[in-house]
Amino acid sequence: MDITHLNSNVLRRLLSLSEKKEALLQQISQIEKELVSLTGRSSGSQSSSTAQPSGARIKGVRGKRGALKSKILALLSAAGENGVRIQDIATHLNIPVQNVYVWFSSTGKNLKDIKKVSPGRYRLKSSPPATPAGPQKANA
Repeated sequence: MDITHLNSNVLRRLLSLSEKKEALLQQISQIEKELVSLTGRSSGSQSSSTAQPSGARIKGVRGKRGALKSKILALLSAAGENGVRIQDIATHLNIPVQNVYVWFSSTGKNLKDIKKVSPGRYRLKSSPPATPAGPQKANA
C-alpha cells in the first residue's frame, strides 16, 4: 500500500477503524479478566486452533514447549528452496512478527538445518550431495 496517495478521507477511515479495533481489544481483555476471576483459569488454555488477533494474546499463557519450533520448521519445509519470509510465518501462525524475529535470532541460529536466504527470509538447508571425504593422496 502506497501511503503517499492516500487522501484525508481514507486516513480518517483508517484512524476510525484502528480506534474501533483498540476498543474491541480492550473489551476482549476485560472479558478475559472476568472469566479468569470467575473460573480461576484463563480461557487461553483452549485449543490453539482458536484464532486470536495478534494484539489479544494473554500475558502468562504459554503453549506447549517446542510447539513454535515444530510449526516454524514445518513452514520452512513446505516453503522449499525459495524459503519463507518472517512476516509470512508470523501471519500464518497468528503471532507478532517480533516474536518470530527473536526466535530466529536465538533458537533458530542454533539449528544447523536453517539457512538465511536473504534479509528476513529463511529456508531449510538441502542435504548436500554425497562427496568423498577429501582429496585422495596417491602413495607412490
